[in-house]
Amino acid sequence: MRKLFLLNLKVKGIFEIFYQKLFEKKNSTLAVDVIITLHPKDNKILKDCLKGIKKNLMHSIRKIYIITKNSNKIKSLINEFDCIFVNEKSVLDLEKNQIDYRPNNIDRSGWLYQQLLNYSGVISLGECEYKFCINADTILARQQKFFKNNKVVFNACDDYHYDYFDIAKKLLNIKKTSLFSFTSHNMLYKKSVMLDMLKLIEINFKTKWYLAILENVNKNLHSCHSDFETYAQYFYNYHKKSMIIEYWFNKTVFKDTKILNYFNHLMYKSISLHSWAKNR
Repeated sequence: MRKLFLLNLKVKGIFEIFYQKLFEKKNSTLAVDVIITLHPKDNKILKDCLKGIKKNLMHSIRKIYIITKNSNKIKSLINEFDCIFVNEKSVLDLEKNQIDYRPNNIDRSGWLYQQLLNYSGVISLGECEYKFCINADTILARQQKFFKNNKVVFNACDDYHYDYFDIAKKLLNIKKTSLFSFTSHNMLYKKSVMLDMLKLIEINFKTKWYLAILENVNKNLHSCHSDFETYAQYFYNYHKKSMIIEYWFNKTVFKDTKILNYFNHLMYKSISLHSWAKNR
């Protein structure tokens, strides 16, 4: 059933590609702040990520925030793209070394910490109600709007990790989840909805939201939580009439993948250069 839904979304998406090329040229009037939480391993990709945002995000961009631990290595990029450096220690009352997450003796604390920084950035940075978050290793490959007809666009992906849904249901105390995943490497968050979600988590577990997440994820799993998925499932349950679901059209770049144009692609919405995939 999930594959049929995704196929239907893919077919609709292909028709929309040609419609947009012919008719839809105007940017959205919705203003957004952009938030990128940067791990040093993605420093070399950041410039292309920022180029993709500047060229293909069809919204008025108020501010671009780069959350990272050290701005020296990317200082020139921050200046070139008029970004704002945010020290990760100033965003969240928690540090990476306080997270004990080593499944199979592999340190995954930074991966989980980045997700918590994303949430905290959404509620604490910028003045816009809507925040566009994108993974630093992902490039917007063609022009896109994430807000259409007063609804937020959520991109459904092919991957489906049951563990992401399990933790979302536990944190949010929900029973209903979508047939497909929204862990699509980028998302438009609504600040007020995020605040409501985090408040619900705190009510459910009588502690700070980030501590509730850390205390309830299964740390034996290699991938125990998805910030995109948890928020999307909350939105799906409480604001479903305000969401539009589209196919993600993402491409992961493996060692032998050939991509002709990262920034003006006909088919792909986004291109991801994951560190785990570069030698495969």
